[in-house]
Amino acid sequence: DGTGEVSVTGFYLRANDVFLFIFVSFTNENFDTRRVGLECRVSAQPLKGRLRTTAVYTLVDGEFDDGAFHGNKIPGTPEHTLHTSVGISPFPGAWVDLDWRLVHDMVRVNDFSNILSGADNYGVLNLLAQYELPPHDQRPEVSVYLRIDNLTNEEYVTYQSSNSNNLLGAGEAPMPPIGFTGGVTVRF
Repeated sequence: DGTGEVSVTGFYLRANDVFLFIFVSFTNENFDTRRVGLECRVSAQPLKGRLRTTAVYTLVDGEFDDGAFHGNKIPGTPEHTLHTSVGISPFPGAWVDLDWRLVHDMVRVNDFSNILSGADNYGVLNLLAQYELPPHDQRPEVSVYLRIDNLTNEEYVTYQSSNSNNLLGAGEAPMPPIGFTGGVTVRF
């Protein structure tokens, strides 16, 4: 009744001489880093392709590989990320999709020594409604869409920093509240 797919991907990333600005000493330094991880993805399209679901979980162990911060977690790299989505096609050419992203266990930006509390975990729910006009020989492909970002209007912060000693003066860049984007796509 439907098609499905399961995939697992392992990865190892080593970067030499990553250029970083150290806020405490106001110096630029180079570090080697490594990231080891696993990404698991499951997707299905049951109900004769009228429903689509996806879940992707990513685990990343990112650490400094040398220097003063050897063995510390890399700031700004979440350890756990989960992205799930479900979409339904109420009639041919139309889709309504919900997607939810969860970010968990991230060291604050600039906290190279990993001495501060971790960044706040966050999740965000988005909605996308789209309709693609049926194909026609006399016109290009046309689709219209409406996207609602942060559907629940929750406050969340993707960039949580520190001054590397404490949280005083720590910068945060909150994401916008609920947002609406619409448009038309024409493919010739």
